[in-house]
Amino acid sequence: MVKNEEKKIGLYIRVSSDKQLEEGFSFQAQEEKLIEEAKREKREYILYKDGGITGKNMDQREGLNQLMKDVELGIIGKVYVTKISRLARNSRDLENIIYEFEKNNVYFKAISDGIDTSTPIGSVMIKLLGIFAEMERDIIIEQTRAGAEKRAKEGKMYGSGPIFGYDRVSDGRTMKIIINEKEREVVEKIFNMYLGGYGYKAIVNRINKEGYRTKAHRLFAINTIKTILENPLYAGYIRYGKYKDWNKKRRKGLSDQFILVEGNHDAIIAYEDYQRVQKRMQTNQRRKPPVGKYLLAGVLSCPECGSKMIGSKTVYKTKKGKVERLYYQCSEFHNKGLSACHSNGIRADLIDPIAIKKIARKLNSPELVDALYDYIVANTIDENTSDGKRRITELEIQKL
Repeated sequence: MVKNEEKKIGLYIRVSSDKQLEEGFSFQAQEEKLIEEAKREKREYILYKDGGITGKNMDQREGLNQLMKDVELGIIGKVYVTKISRLARNSRDLENIIYEFEKNNVYFKAISDGIDTSTPIGSVMIKLLGIFAEMERDIIIEQTRAGAEKRAKEGKMYGSGPIFGYDRVSDGRTMKIIINEKEREVVEKIFNMYLGGYGYKAIVNRINKEGYRTKAHRLFAINTIKTILENPLYAGYIRYGKYKDWNKKRRKGLSDQFILVEGNHDAIIAYEDYQRVQKRMQTNQRRKPPVGKYLLAGVLSCPECGSKMIGSKTVYKTKKGKVERLYYQCSEFHNKGLSACHSNGIRADLIDPIAIKKIARKLNSPELVDALYDYIVANTIDENTSDGKRRITELEIQKL
C-alpha cells in the first residue's frame, strides 16, 4: 500500500463567474497560490479545474468528480483549495466530500481560511466554515432576488433570455426592450388565431408551414405557442416571481404571489385580448394521461425521423356510445406539426402485445443473462483491480 506522504496533492480550482475573475478568484490566481503551497512541501500535484460552474452544481463539476475518483483510487493523499467556498457552498455537500476524504485517509487544506484537517482543530473548524459558506450563498441569493423584485416593481426587465417579438437595446448603463416588427406580426397572428378558435396544434402547423421560425431559427412547438400566449409581456406588463426557487423546484414552485406591473415597454396586443386568451386557456386545460396508460411511450422511435413516439388518443362515436382508441405518434409531429414530420401513428392495442411478447422472450434468453453479467463485471470497480494503476499511467502520460 502506498503511504499517504508518497501520494500526490490534489489542487482544486473553481471559478463560477466573470465577477470572480475580477475579485481575485481567477484560475491563474488560485493556481499560483496552490502550486506554491505544494512546492513548499516538495510533493507532486495534480490540478483539477471547473470553470463557469457554481458551487451548488455538484454533478456538473467534472474537475471535482475526477478528483473524487482519484481519491477513491488512492492516488491523492491531500486536497488543497484557496478557500473552502471553492469546494462547496452547501454544508451538506461539504460534509459528504469531507467524509469521503476521511474515509480514504485524505487530508484537506483551505489555505486562505487557515483550515487543515490534519490537525484536531481543523476538523472542527471546517464544519463551522461550511455553515458560514452556505449562509453567505443564501445571503447572495436573497440580495439578488431583492434587486430583481425592485426592478420588476419599477416595470423593468430582469435577467431573461431572448424574447420573441422584442429586441434588447442598451446604452451601456441601462437595458430596455423594443418591438421587433417582423416578429410582432407572428405574435399578433398567434393571439388572433387562438381567439378565433384555433388550438395549439393548429397554430403550430400554420405558423411553421408559412415559414416562420423562432429567434433561434427553429420550428415552433406547442410549448412555444403556450409560452407566448400566457406571457403578459406582450400586453405591456412585467411579471416576476411566478415560480419560486426555480433552480430547485422548477414548475412545482408555482406561486400566486407574483408581481404584475405595467412595464416600461410597448405592448404588442391589447390587455383585454390577453385576458380573454387566459380565460380560454384555463377553460381548455387538459388532464394529463395516467402514468402507465401508454406502455411504450418514449420507447418506440418514429420510423421517419427517429424521434420518440408519445401517447395520444382519439374518441369517436358509435351506436354503442363513445369509443376511446389509444395510439402512439411521432413527438416531433405532435409538437411541431407537418413541417417537422408525420404522425406515423400506430394503435397501442396492436403494438403493445407484440412488444410484451418480445420482452418476455428476451428476459428468458441466456444471451441476456450473459450480457448482464459482462456489463456488471465491466462497470464494477474493485479496489484490488488494476484501475488505480491505469489512472496513474494516464496521469503520467498527460504530464509527459
